[in-house]
Amino acid sequence: MAHALQLGRGPIGVVTQLIGGRKALVNWVEIEQDWATMKALVQSQWRELTQDDLAAIDGKREQLCQVLQRRLNMTEQAAEDAICAFEKDVRRPGAVK
Repeated sequence: MAHALQLGRGPIGVVTQLIGGRKALVNWVEIEQDWATMKALVQSQWRELTQDDLAAIDGKREQLCQVLQRRLNMTEQAAEDAICAFEKDVRRPGAVK
């Protein structure tokens, strides 16, 4: 995309997206569809993840949760909490905070 996006957590499973002052809803399916961009943000959040981990996740939230549990020895709830915090705080490269 040509413009930067700011993402923040909205209702469960949904991420709010601000584009030029407009607020829209983005769900995990849209994150999955833009996995090429989002995987860099995931790896910046969880540096322990390998390229193989990111390939296995392939934009799927459930896979991310499983990989976090396995790789970081997290409980399922801790992994879910970490993903929710990521959804709330993530910003695409170039976005102004």
